[in-house]
Amino acid sequence: VAVYNFGTELLRRQIPLARLGLGETDAFLVWEFWNEEYCGRSRRSLTVEVPPGAVRVYRLVADAGRPVLLGTDMHLTMGEMEIDGCAWDADTGTLRGAARRPEGEQGSIFLHAPAGLRVADPRGLWIAKDARDESLVVRLSLTFAAGLRGWAVRFVAKAAGRRLQQQDPA
Repeated sequence: VAVYNFGTELLRRQIPLARLGLGETDAFLVWEFWNEEYCGRSRRSLTVEVPPGAVRVYRLVADAGRPVLLGTDMHLTMGEMEIDGCAWDADTGTLRGAARRPEGEQGSIFLHAPAGLRVADPRGLWIAKDARDESLVVRLSLTFAAGLRGWAVRFVAKAAGRRLQQQDPA
């Protein structure tokens, strides 16, 4: 969804999901391309804020309750042109796929995992926790040596643990 603001004031709008041909009872994860920003979960309507003279491009992904591909930074369509495949393997807890770019190019894939999961091996990944619902946004940076690059990220249940309590020094 692209939203243009040709005006001189900040544009704030609620776009009904039904207007976009989406189910009003379904939940969607929202990713904004230009700011590489996870905008949270939407149901019934998409809330947008666009500065004067700017555009925002949003990708809405059905919230499947499991890790999903949010988008990429490689093309405005955020996956349609560069993602060759993406699949969830529930048995191993792995989201895997392949991306295609010209040799020598670089780019990032952004994944979303619901609360209660963590990345099994975080090396080489950038991971952020969303304070609204404790879900994770994972950035996987890719370099394309041969044009097609496979990728995989395994998720596991977060171990239940105690949070440290602050002690009163008195």
